[in-house]
Amino acid sequence: MSKTILKTMIAGAILLTSTQMISQTKTNATYMTVVYSVVKTVALDLSSTGINATIQVPEGVSIIPDKYSILIGNGKDILISIEESYSPFSEKVAFTKGNSVRGFVKFIKQDETSYIAEMNPFGSQKEYDFAYFIELNGTKYVLQDPGSERNADLKSLEAIFNIAKTIKAN
Repeated sequence: MSKTILKTMIAGAILLTSTQMISQTKTNATYMTVVYSVVKTVALDLSSTGINATIQVPEGVSIIPDKYSILIGNGKDILISIEESYSPFSEKVAFTKGNSVRGFVKFIKQDETSYIAEMNPFGSQKEYDFAYFIELNGTKYVLQDPGSERNADLKSLEAIFNIAKTIKAN
């Protein structure tokens, strides 16, 4: 099994790795991660969505039509929702902490405007969510993983989180 994941964002590029299974027993699998390419990032102009901003994304990421929010992604391993925020960040943090359906465990990273949270829905397996709040040209937005996404790989989610944090007003 081989899975391509986003690993790290570095100076205008994203380092991609391939995680490959090298052995498997009944109870355990051993994986090896190999760096295989650096992907150039480009500025994605969001003005067609009504947001006068750009975000640095890997080539191939585009705006995805959606009737509920603005989505950007590549149809494979990157998907970010951008929505106007009508509540303060502190309310989103409190909601996440009290979310019994998604099973909040802890914040992996947290600052004044963003977080990555570990969730354990129904006691099944670890999943991760993120949110990043920003004000652009006088309007508050939240960039987050869409609710339909189930992110079981923290490193991949961190890379998407880092992409979200590159949004800048024009």
